[in-house]
Amino acid sequence: MEEFRQAFHVGKGPVDVFAICEQIPGLELRQVVLKTHGFNGVYMRGESRDLILLNAARTRKEQMFDLSHELMHWWLHREKASHGRRDALKEWQANEGAAELLVPWKELAQRVYACRGALSSAENLRRFTTAQAQRCGVTEAVIRFRYESLRAELALARAGVKPSSLEVPGRWGISLNTLEAEQTGDRMLCAVSRR
Repeated sequence: MEEFRQAFHVGKGPVDVFAICEQIPGLELRQVVLKTHGFNGVYMRGESRDLILLNAARTRKEQMFDLSHELMHWWLHREKASHGRRDALKEWQANEGAAELLVPWKELAQRVYACRGALSSAENLRRFTTAQAQRCGVTEAVIRFRYESLRAELALARAGVKPSSLEVPGRWGISLNTLEAEQTGDRMLCAVSRR
């Protein structure tokens, strides 16, 4: 993800994925009303141009995640043919990449750490979720997705472990570019690279 952020000069704060798309030569973004329920976007590799279609019936905040997801397919999978099949690993990578782009784990963990005392009440957690969604320019569903995918990291932050202490040289870390996974029934086993 760091490579993507550097390539497109993505800093802190809300990420404008629509502006990123405009920077990419040979990538066209179109919005069309898609009538199929649950079909929010698609990335298609072409001979001379690539295309991302987004469902124009969705809100701008919903489209932020949809477009980020499709951008991750472009970034991570454009050289790999999919033969028209859904690939669980590629979908997982696109979801995690989009979530990390829009709601970086380190920043979310730091905010959870800073507010850990207040997050014990359901009302405060709801307010915190709303504030994080507004801060990142995404829906609350994206923030809840991050809570689930970062369950262990955020539990440590809530318990008083500083997020900066989670980054010890030599510890295991996930790199989307080197992630390998094997689908085994309902579980996905991941082998991650050392940093």
